[in-house]
Amino acid sequence: MNTVPAPALDPLELGVSLHNGGVDVAVHAPLAERVDVCFFEGGHETAWSLLRSPQGIWHGHVPGIGEGAKYGFRAWGEWRPSDGLRPNP
Repeated sequence: MNTVPAPALDPLELGVSLHNGGVDVAVHAPLAERVDVCFFEGGHETAWSLLRSPQGIWHGHVPGIGEGAKYGFRAWGEWRPSDGLRPNP
């Protein structure tokens, strides 16, 4: 497991965008305990733990990722479907 080496340039810019030789990632998940962004290439998965902002936005810059990369998110937290909480680590 890797932790992103730097915050996103603008943590309030939600989504995934190309910046400075990599991608900035930001996702709003205020009730999550942890959020990872995972990149998939050639049957291999590389996961990066994102940083949490006070606003509940998980974000970071992942170097070396280019346009067209396949990715997904894993959210960690309490499982409470009756309240709409369905994390998926």
